[in-house]
Amino acid sequence: MSIRSRFILLSLCVTLFTIVVIFSLIWIYGDLTAPLVRGIIGVAFFASLITIAAAIMMANMVIQPLKHIVSDIQSISAGDLKQPITINRQDEFGQLALHLDRMRQNLLQSRKQLEKLNADLESRILEQTMELELRTVELQTTSLLLTEEMDRGRMVQVSLLPPAFPEIEGWDIYGASIAAEEIGGDYFDFIPRNDRELNAVIADVSGKGLPAALLMAMVKSGIYAQIPQQSPPEIVLQTINRILCTAWTEKTFVTLFYAMLNTATGVMHYASAGHPFPYTVRGVNGSVQIDQLAATSLPMGVQSDLTFHCHEHQFQAGETLILYNSGIVNAMNAKTDLFGFERFERLLKKHYHLPASEIINEVFETLSQFCGTTPQKDDMTISIIRKL
Repeated sequence: MSIRSRFILLSLCVTLFTIVVIFSLIWIYGDLTAPLVRGIIGVAFFASLITIAAAIMMANMVIQPLKHIVSDIQSISAGDLKQPITINRQDEFGQLALHLDRMRQNLLQSRKQLEKLNADLESRILEQTMELELRTVELQTTSLLLTEEMDRGRMVQVSLLPPAFPEIEGWDIYGASIAAEEIGGDYFDFIPRNDRELNAVIADVSGKGLPAALLMAMVKSGIYAQIPQQSPPEIVLQTINRILCTAWTEKTFVTLFYAMLNTATGVMHYASAGHPFPYTVRGVNGSVQIDQLAATSLPMGVQSDLTFHCHEHQFQAGETLILYNSGIVNAMNAKTDLFGFERFERLLKKHYHLPASEIINEVFETLSQFCGTTPQKDDMTISIIRKL
């Protein structure tokens, strides 16, 4: 029920009450012509008219500003905050309109702030999106360059390894290398000088990527350049060390084991530049004897005046020489456990009597089981010389 209807209903109730009073007086006095009755009826009738008129006026006074306020509230709820709320009254309706208009102004200010923040946010998102796209392009370009570098590095690395292994009567010679995710500088080789002399080398560069592969290519070239000169192992290492310290400016070092084997006598002369000590394994009186060929020295590339020493080893029948790099013993599994020297030695003692290729297959299969899917940081390289 509207406010106007309520006021009219109130006035009708007053009028009805007046009529009831009049009829009550008539019933009491029984004469409408009596002055008192006529006076009361006149006053009651006049009061009823005034009540009805006052009710209508009050209804209009309340309804009009309420309609205006309701209309303004509907406009605000619809999102129109620009139209001010103005009711020129000093009563409660005026106060209500004043507070509603302040609320409208606050909402309008908040909307402007939100619009500004939204615009700033969109601008930042656009800038960051453009920056992200630029970074993506840069990363894609870098990835492409790295892929090309890795491809070139792999080609260089593969070219360092021997395409085939010497077939010498009374000897079993084999080697293999498993590349890590990053390009390394592992290198091994068997270089026959003549029918009776075999040069064996295994080396490892401390760095990664194409520079490491190029450095190892330089080392290989230095070794091949000295083969015709019949330079002893310690002189070969000293010469290559001076070249590295002079021509290579990067802070990189190379570990290397170099040997000269007389396949007729079984005598091997060797020198080492900080490379892991090779193993020799052979059967002695029904047991397996495993030893290391110790040859201590600093790696090449550390200082130009390093001195290397030559050592001699006499092969025995059935003896196996194992050359390897640090990637074998430093192979790591998911628990960050290293494969280590102890496991490697047990493996060599167990399979030393097998052909060289089968020994290497056993080593790599065991390493694969140990490492699982854990990526390895270093190449794993091993080469073997067996005297049958």
